[in-house]
Amino acid sequence: MELITLKTFDNYIEAHLLKTKLESESIYCFLQDESVVATNPLYSFAVGGIKLKVKKEDFDTALKIIQEENIYLEQNQSNITCENCGSNTFYNNYKSVKNLKGFFAMIISFMFQTYPIYYKNVRKCKACGFEKETLN
Repeated sequence: MELITLKTFDNYIEAHLLKTKLESESIYCFLQDESVVATNPLYSFAVGGIKLKVKKEDFDTALKIIQEENIYLEQNQSNITCENCGSNTFYNNYKSVKNLKGFFAMIISFMFQTYPIYYKNVRKCKACGFEKETLN
C-alpha cells in the first residue's frame, strides 16, 4: 500500500479535523510526524510539518473533498482582508512574540530550553507578514 502526502499542516488540530472528515468519507488516511510537532511545535519547520497521507487510489477523491472544504472556508472568510496589503490569505492563531515581553520570553526560553511562556495569538498575513491580534 503506497501512501501519498495530500496536505501538510503546522497545527495538529487542523490536521485531525481534516483527517476525521476524510475518515467519515471512508478514506484511509494517516498523520505522519504528528507526535513530533505536537510534542515540540518548534520542530514543525524542521520535519516539514504534519503530513496527511492517503492511499494512492484514494488521492483524487480526497483532493476533491479538500477542495470542497476550502471553497466552504473561502466563502465564510472572504470578507477578511489584510489591512496592509489587501490579501485574504492568513495564518490563523499564529503565535507572535513581536514586542518587548516577547523578546524577554525568547531569551528566557533559550536559557532554560523551554517553549516561550509569553506569546499572543494573531492573524498573520501570508503575503506581507502583517499581524493583527485576534479576539480569542
